[in-house]
Amino acid sequence: MLRMFDIQGAKLRDQNVDPDNVKAAMGTAIWIDAAEPTEDERDELNKFLRAELPESDDVEEIEFSARYFQDNAGIHVHSLFLSPTEGRHSTTTVAFILQDKRLITLRDGELADFRLLRMRARRGQVQAHSPQDLLITMFEQKVENLADVLEDIQRSGRFHFCSAICASILSCKRPPVRLSAMWIRSCRTRHFCSTKLTF
Repeated sequence: MLRMFDIQGAKLRDQNVDPDNVKAAMGTAIWIDAAEPTEDERDELNKFLRAELPESDDVEEIEFSARYFQDNAGIHVHSLFLSPTEGRHSTTTVAFILQDKRLITLRDGELADFRLLRMRARRGQVQAHSPQDLLITMFEQKVENLADVLEDIQRSGRFHFCSAICASILSCKRPPVRLSAMWIRSCRTRHFCSTKLTF
């Protein structure tokens, strides 16, 4: 499915796209959200972008060079989002393509972060002046939702998991310093555990 949004009065607005006028809508959209696009929709986007959209296998690559790069189509960012399912959490990778005049997102399935953003847009609660603003807003919302999940973990009594991870990090001879420090500081800030940094 293709959803398109534009900016009206510095607010993100959902476009009502005529199926016979998709190409024109793409030209004016600041955000094109492709959720499980059909082959015809992918072809339409490829023609519009004059580039090939990444396939699922490409999006799931974990190497840094495959998750952030720039080419003729724009700046590519592949980022993991939480996808709660039946009380458990899995992750889904979303491909972002940032251009001067628009942002394209490509993903498999529905995600709470995107559903919430659409709801806020319908209510006129998403301020944006550019695709760059919108990308930042998306990641800010992602961080807020991740913080909510951490708080839910704490309330459910699973904070011991954080303590175990912190202890495991500190027991490593060569821990990934930056990532480890971010994790431990986050846990301590939210009172998940009292682990102290030693590096």
